[in-house]
Amino acid sequence: MENPNAILDTGNVESAVASAEEVQNLLKAMQTGQGVDPSGFTGGSALRMQSLDGTLKVVTFTEKHLKLVKEIPQRPAYSTVEEYSVESAYGEEGAFVTEMENPNEADPDLARKYAVVKYLRTLRKVSDVAGMVKNLEQPIQVQTIAGVRFLLRKLELAMFFGNATNIPVEFDGILALILANASSNVIDMRNAELEQLKIQDGAKLIADNYGSANLMFHSHGVQTSLDASVKPDQRVILPIQPEKGLMLGTIAAGVRTSFGDVAFRPDVFIKEGEVAPTSAIGTGAPLAPSITSITVAANTSAQFGVNIGTYSYGVSAVTAKGESPISTISVAIITVNTHAVIQITKNGSGDTPTAYKIYRDQTPGATNPAGLRYMRTVAYSASPQTVIDANEDIPGTSYSFLMDVDTVLDTIALKKLAPLTKLPLARVGAYIQWLQNLYVTLQITAPRKFVIFKNVKGRLVV
Repeated sequence: MENPNAILDTGNVESAVASAEEVQNLLKAMQTGQGVDPSGFTGGSALRMQSLDGTLKVVTFTEKHLKLVKEIPQRPAYSTVEEYSVESAYGEEGAFVTEMENPNEADPDLARKYAVVKYLRTLRKVSDVAGMVKNLEQPIQVQTIAGVRFLLRKLELAMFFGNATNIPVEFDGILALILANASSNVIDMRNAELEQLKIQDGAKLIADNYGSANLMFHSHGVQTSLDASVKPDQRVILPIQPEKGLMLGTIAAGVRTSFGDVAFRPDVFIKEGEVAPTSAIGTGAPLAPSITSITVAANTSAQFGVNIGTYSYGVSAVTAKGESPISTISVAIITVNTHAVIQITKNGSGDTPTAYKIYRDQTPGATNPAGLRYMRTVAYSASPQTVIDANEDIPGTSYSFLMDVDTVLDTIALKKLAPLTKLPLARVGAYIQWLQNLYVTLQITAPRKFVIFKNVKGRLVV
């Protein structure tokens, strides 16, 4: 019998094979006339939720874009608020004593933490007409699989960048958890490419905290940069296939360090150079805010360095429903030892945003939305609201995540309250509709065994 606590297979997607039982579960979940098609439900069965766990496994096998979801363990959650302890020290008292002396009491450094389960959900519909015509594929099957993929991709993104402060219905992802619990493990690359020695520095930092780095997740641009770091004058064995000829180039699959072998996992959900939106993203997105003023103020700690000059800014409003277009572009003239002071006012109509996304050009000179790149997200607090830019976050860069993913100690785990389920809804029109639900949260018990590289330069193609 299938383990009800396993929502995902964590094997390698390239070599994973669905068992006969899992394939049968997928077929049972999809075929019309097998008790799954809501149009055929009668009596109490019309209210019955069905599990899509088998479907979720098979889709995950074939979903090549999912990297983090495959690698970390999945564990059951027993409450909507999952409590756990974080141990950051083992006691600092001395251990050597005299012959008849008792040592002082030593206690580990423990902190009580909690993670709140959040709810991912998608609504799917299939019209009556769609079931009457001859189709290449079953419409309900297509929509169900699309719903699973939609939820998995949203989950993968949130596991990196979820932030309950900015979007209260999200759980905190790795970035938010490490910034809150181990901010000293953040290495600022300042728009430099990630090199082997820097990764070794990160692996050493994890080893200093009794871990062993084994995985690194980063953008495609960073992976391209790492591939290019293998210099032409380095001696490597190039693969030769007689029928295809010599294959040029060498893929950087990882880094071997004294503190652990690190495998690379380039992830499409980690991006650099996100362009400012010129139209609303998502149905029900808030209206665009406005920049009411930009001034500059003295700041000897500002990190613009020699990159001073005229910078352009745009701001969008964000809620759980989507993102607004950016505001009208405003400019600030940055001089030596100054920072920008941006005053943002929400649109008087529509929903109040839960956060603002700030866009800016990477270096002075852009004057159009296409030149602005994502810089930072700030939680909404008031209107007007002041945001300071001292160039701590550089537009057009990305984050890289170096981890000790320990499936025995569960340094990181995806906790699920319930398996992926499909809930039929009442008929209110000439269509069948249902919800697909996934109730999960992310838990990191050893934050110091994670290192984040910020402001990483990748090979960006515009």
